[in-house]
Amino acid sequence: MKSNNEKIPKLLREYSKTHNELKIANATQTIIESKEILNIGVKVIKHCASFVEKATNLQ
Repeated sequence: MKSNNEKIPKLLREYSKTHNELKIANATQTIIESKEILNIGVKVIKHCASFVEKATNLQ
């Protein structure tokens, strides 16, 4: 049976690995959400530009 002194470093490594994996997953999700927001923003800008172009052509 391992002593507590031998178990602690292993537990810390496992905890650190799990914690880092969660951080990476959260960062990935945040990037995906940001990209979706940017895509919506681009669509709105394109729509506004099209509207301005049409309004300019009418004058």
